[in-house]
Amino acid sequence: MEIRLVLFLAAGLAATLLVLVGPFARADTDALTVDIVVSPSNIVLSSEGVWVTVHAEIAYSAVYGAGVTLDGVPVSVTKADSRGEFVAKFDLDAVREKLEPGVVTLTLRGTTASGETFVGSDTVRVTAGGDR
Repeated sequence: MEIRLVLFLAAGLAATLLVLVGPFARADTDALTVDIVVSPSNIVLSSEGVWVTVHAEIAYSAVYGAGVTLDGVPVSVTKADSRGEFVAKFDLDAVREKLEPGVVTLTLRGTTASGETFVGSDTVRVTAGGDR
C-alpha cells in the first residue's frame, strides 16, 4: 500500500512539473514562429518616449500574456488589436538598455495558453540621436 501511495504521489509530481516547466524548457527550434512588427522601427537612444510596441500575428486569446518578453524585457501592457491579434508594450527605457546603434534584431518570446512556446523577430534601426 505504501509503495502504491509513493508511486501515485511521484507520478502526480512529475505531471505537475511537466505542466509547469515543460513549455519553458523548449528550444526556439521547437517554438511556433509568428510574424511580428516592432514600432518604432527607428529607435533613437537619446529621445524621449514611453513604449516599444510589438504587434504579433497570433490571437490575443491564445497567448499567456504575463510570460511574454522582448529580448528578456518583461511585457508591461498587453491588448488585442482590431483583428484580435496580440499587441505587447514594453518599457522603452528597459529596451534601450539592451541596444547599441546599428541594425538590431529584437525577438519576442512567449507561451500560448495551451503551453506551446512561440517566437518572432523583427529588425529595427537604432541611432544614438541626431543622425538620420
